[in-house]
Amino acid sequence: MLAPTDAAWPLGLSDLKDPPRSLEVDGCWPRDRPPVAVVGTRRASPEALELTREIAHALGRAGALVISGGAYGIDAAAHEGALEAGAPTVAILGTPLDRLYPADHAPLFRRIREHGALVSELPRGSRVARRFFLARNRLIAAAATVVLVVQAPGRSGALGTAAAAQALGRPLFACPWSPLDEVAEGGLTLLAEGRARLCRNAGDLVGALGLRLAPARPASAAPVEDPLGVLRALGRSALHVDALAARIGLPVAALLPALFELELAGAVVSSPGGYRRR
Repeated sequence: MLAPTDAAWPLGLSDLKDPPRSLEVDGCWPRDRPPVAVVGTRRASPEALELTREIAHALGRAGALVISGGAYGIDAAAHEGALEAGAPTVAILGTPLDRLYPADHAPLFRRIREHGALVSELPRGSRVARRFFLARNRLIAAAATVVLVVQAPGRSGALGTAAAAQALGRPLFACPWSPLDEVAEGGLTLLAEGRARLCRNAGDLVGALGLRLAPARPASAAPVEDPLGVLRALGRSALHVDALAARIGLPVAALLPALFELELAGAVVSSPGGYRRR
C-alpha cells in the first residue's frame, strides 16, 4: 500500500485535483524510466494492434515505461509490446486487485506483475462498477509524461484519458487512420482540432521523452502455419485476439496472419466482442 507521502508514490498523481488517498501496488513500479500512457479502443483493428505492439516494443527498448489499463484491445497490445521487449509495464486497473478484470487476461496480468506492476486505487473487496473504470483514466493520464491515443471511437474511455491529459498539460499524441474507420473517429478529431500531435511511430514520441530509439526490433514471431488450428481453438464463442492468443499459448503477432486469412476465406468475422466463427 502506498500513500501520497511515501517516497515510491508516482509523482504525477500529485498534479490531480482529486488524487487517490492510497494505491495498492502488486509488483514494482520502476521510477527510473519516463512513463508513457498508451491507450485506445477495445475494438481495435488488427493493424492498430500491431502498430501498438511495435510502438510499445520500441518505447520499452528505448528505456520508457509503458502504462495502460489492462483492458482488451489497445491496452493489452501495449503491455504485450513492452513485455516482448523485455521492458517493465504498469497496468492501472479499474477494479480492486482481488477482482482483476478481464479474467481472460490472467496470464497477461501475471506477466505484468512479474515484470512491472498492477495498480489500483480501490481497496480489496470493493464492488466493480463502470464509474471506477472512468475514474482510473485520470490516473493513467496523470502518471504519464506523454499520452498516446492509438485508435479510439468518438466516445470512449481513451478520450477521457486524453481530456485528463490535456487538463494536466501532458503532451498528447494520436495515430492517423482512415476517415472511414469509425473506430478511429476520436483520434482523428483530436488531430483535426489540434489537440494532439501526430504519431506515426515510436520515433515521434521518444523526442518528447528525451530518449533515443534503440536498434530496430527483432523479427516478429513466426506466423501460425495452420489457420484451421486457430479456427478450432476459437470454438463457438467470440474471443478477443489477446484472449485467443492466451488460449493457444502463442504471441498475438503470430496469430494475426492466420486470422486475416480466415477472415478473407469467410470462416471468421471480426465483431465488437472479438473474432467469432461465421
